[in-house]
Amino acid sequence: MNTTQSISEALGFQPEEESTIVPILMKWWGIVRRFWYWFVISAILSLIAGYIYQQKQDRVFTGQAVVLIDDSQDAGGTGRRSKGSLNTMMQLNGVNVGDNMENELFILSSLRLMKNVVRTLNLEVDYTCSEGLHKVALYRNRPFVVKFERPTKGFAAMEAHINADNTISLTNFEWSTPDGKMEDERTIHAKLDQKVKTPIGELTIKKDNAFQSFPREEAVKVTHYSNELAARIYKSRISASEYSKNSSLIVLVCTDINKDRAEDVLFEICEVYKNDIVDNKNRVAQRTAQFIEDRIKLIGNELTQVEQRLANFKQSNQIVDVALSASTMNQQTVQAEQTVTKLTTELSVANYLADFLRTTTGSKEVIPVVGNVGSPALGTQIAEYNRLALTRSRFASNSSEEAPAVRDMDRQMDALRSAINSSLTNHVKAIEVELRAARANQAHFTGKAGQVPAKEREALDIARQQSLKESLYTFLLNKREEVALQLAIEEANVRVVEAPIFSSAPIAPRKGVIMGIALLVGLLVPALIFWVLDLFDNTISSRHEVESVLDIPIAGELPHVNKTTDETLLFAKDADHNSAAVEAFRMLRYGLHFMNRDAKVYMITSSTPGQGKSFVSRNLASALSMTGKKVILVDTDVRKQNLSTSFSASHVVGLTQYLVGDEDNIHNIIQPRAIVDRVDFLAAGAIPPNITELLMSERLEQLVNTLRQEYDYVILDTTPCFAVVDASIVSRVADVTLLVMRVGVQLKNGLLPVKDLHQTRKIGNLCLVINDADLKARTYGYGYGYGYGYGYGYGNAEELDAKRKWWQLW
Repeated sequence: MNTTQSISEALGFQPEEESTIVPILMKWWGIVRRFWYWFVISAILSLIAGYIYQQKQDRVFTGQAVVLIDDSQDAGGTGRRSKGSLNTMMQLNGVNVGDNMENELFILSSLRLMKNVVRTLNLEVDYTCSEGLHKVALYRNRPFVVKFERPTKGFAAMEAHINADNTISLTNFEWSTPDGKMEDERTIHAKLDQKVKTPIGELTIKKDNAFQSFPREEAVKVTHYSNELAARIYKSRISASEYSKNSSLIVLVCTDINKDRAEDVLFEICEVYKNDIVDNKNRVAQRTAQFIEDRIKLIGNELTQVEQRLANFKQSNQIVDVALSASTMNQQTVQAEQTVTKLTTELSVANYLADFLRTTTGSKEVIPVVGNVGSPALGTQIAEYNRLALTRSRFASNSSEEAPAVRDMDRQMDALRSAINSSLTNHVKAIEVELRAARANQAHFTGKAGQVPAKEREALDIARQQSLKESLYTFLLNKREEVALQLAIEEANVRVVEAPIFSSAPIAPRKGVIMGIALLVGLLVPALIFWVLDLFDNTISSRHEVESVLDIPIAGELPHVNKTTDETLLFAKDADHNSAAVEAFRMLRYGLHFMNRDAKVYMITSSTPGQGKSFVSRNLASALSMTGKKVILVDTDVRKQNLSTSFSASHVVGLTQYLVGDEDNIHNIIQPRAIVDRVDFLAAGAIPPNITELLMSERLEQLVNTLRQEYDYVILDTTPCFAVVDASIVSRVADVTLLVMRVGVQLKNGLLPVKDLHQTRKIGNLCLVINDADLKARTYGYGYGYGYGYGYGYGNAEELDAKRKWWQLW
């Protein structure tokens, strides 16, 4: 523990834990550096796929219009007031009437209005063609119009081609049925303005404004939808929202692949909405007009009967002027008659309304407004009842009879209807009392005219009935004209304050987003693959992993050498003696000398085949000879004989012949300078049947002792220590055993047997050599600096950079 650490701990500061983010970042940076071309290829392919994808997407445009709902007055009693005093009074009484602006938003985007829009603009038939990889809609620039004789229940489609002779070829028919989609690939030729039978029904094709300029043989897909299906499609493209909470402005937004069609849809939905409001307002007036017409017919018939009775009376009694006869009555009689007439008229109108209420019990229709009937309170109740009836009808048509809002209005209408019946009954009773009094008064004055002949009194009675009918008939005629005038001048309290405005560029597909996602996916795919490969990689990747498990000293680390073979020799005359691999063997030579400067016999082994022990053996022997020492390399791997095979000495007399006793002179089996200068080679020799027993003989010790005397270093290349027992047997004559572990080959679970081998001393003086140390180090971002311009007097960084390829410089 150093002084700084002691002071920090004394002051109470805890040492910071080693960050795990930096190694992870270094690891991935190493992966990118090593396999950058895979990332580039994946990104390019992903960008190409993203470009093709966005080219296949339809170009969608969006536009919006602003509509003003004028709620300052409710001219026709429509009930479309968002801030009316009646709503405030009902809320004070505990009745929740909701926000009528939300109701208007729902109505504007309702399926009922959209069906009318589709029907008006003939949107049941859709025309599309291909433009590049995506499709475009033909609306105002259609080459032809297809008129179907019958509506379809689902959808029907076909492809149409304009031929050179201006005929139309129809093919690729498809249509929906209860059993699924049906197809027919036959080709039918049709002429303009003539009916033709097709699998999807009879149709007629008419020329449109773009017929001559439209390219011949280009396919136009014609799709025929049912009215409801087309309305649902376009309803999904419409949205309505409030401009702000403090205004009566509604923003209508429409998205479509054709600007002109979207503009027409926005305009038409506003017109349909206006007409809907006007029709809703006119319902009361139309109901009143119908009621008045019925009453005019009834009173007209009664008046005709009275006039006919008067004419018959005058003819039978030879009376010419009834008015002259009645002039003898006094003024009191005239006034009494006028009072009776007035009260009788009021009573008749009240009875008409009472009869209407009795005959329409349980109905939710509006009550006719015939004038100021009764008290002002009764007229106000009738007007409120009509407003509720209209609002309830609209809500029921857009939702259902069982909706909470509709049922709440039913309760309010029932209460108002009961109140109207009660008020009307009281009013009728009051008129009847007044009428009885007036008739009594009339009878009093009439009795005074007893001298008037009975015939004349009968004539006056008929004349009074005639006058009463005429007065009622004239009143109804005047009322009919008032209602007709109201129907003529009714307008909607809605207007478009901002015409549809469309974006200049399509809102979809979002090319930048798609290409960005494609680029991200292109970078993530190889990263994911490398992550999965790393996840399942159970081989060592660094010196740190070995040191964390084993306490065996590491003599050196060797970098990766490209294109190695069994004959690869780094210290050959024509090789680069300043390469990173050569410097690594020099470092290994120094490490061995530092660990045991008196050692002369080195045994090279590994845990499993493929670790590169033979490569290390011949190059370590060459590295040791570079110091002027005399070195011999002995192939003790009698079973496989990799070294003997690489030096074309697999069939020469060698080690086994000496161990058997067939050859006693060692100099006869040694090949001088077989590898490099000052490095001799002793081949393995013939393969005997008892290899283990030969290696256990004393002649092996004799051989090694003789070589110790004649050479400065003896290198023994033997078998993998866990494959056969040969390595353990040969290790008895070695001063130092080098166990080669190759990055990417040595399994992590194979480190524990090596640890046990070291602890049990089955092989003494064991040390490790990490081969291919930078193979994963370059990937994982923690290389050891081989070949980065150290030079050691053999060159400089500029010369090394000049030898690298352009992609290696970064």
